[in-house]
Amino acid sequence: MGLKVSNVGVYGFQYAIKALKRFYNSNLSSSSETISFGDGYIPNKNDLAIMRTHVKESNSKAKFTRFIQVYFDVDAPLHWWLAFKDYKIGVEKITDPINKKLFKEPLTINSFDVDKEIPECVQIINKVIEGINPLITLYNTSNAAESKRAIVRKIKMVLPHSFIISGTITTNYQTLRSICLDRKESKSDEWISFHQFIESLPYAEFLISAD
Repeated sequence: MGLKVSNVGVYGFQYAIKALKRFYNSNLSSSSETISFGDGYIPNKNDLAIMRTHVKESNSKAKFTRFIQVYFDVDAPLHWWLAFKDYKIGVEKITDPINKKLFKEPLTINSFDVDKEIPECVQIINKVIEGINPLITLYNTSNAAESKRAIVRKIKMVLPHSFIISGTITTNYQTLRSICLDRKESKSDEWISFHQFIESLPYAEFLISAD
């Protein structure tokens, strides 16, 4: 599965334009097309050209892009979430608690990001599932808090980083630009997919990936 982004919302274009005019005294057009996008407006070509210039010059001149907020859900393996923790400034995220997800139901091959075309990987994950599922059953039938803690510890020690976690993230265009530049050389399938998501956002070529 890799990384999957869904339920994307982008808001605040009109505030970004206002902020740029207010803070940088830019000669933005006063007649930007008022085509609704979320609760914002899509800027016209002249506005976009000026915005792109500011984005390319420096982070300080591009801070108006912080007004463009992005909300989205992510399904990704645990190892991607651990790497994404590096991005704290301008990012808020809430993920499903591992404990609750682990003990909700028995694990299956679909609980993990595994290439089913590679038999060795499937065999390894199936062995992990065979070892963990009895512990999940034991956890759900135990009434002793101490025993439950011991079971959780055992599972976490052997749980592969391919275990899929779901979460919701909110961030902004300037932060996404920083992530995009930081990870653009990554060969990881998950970061490639995330980069493609960033590039698919409205006017990303002007406001995020401009070079």
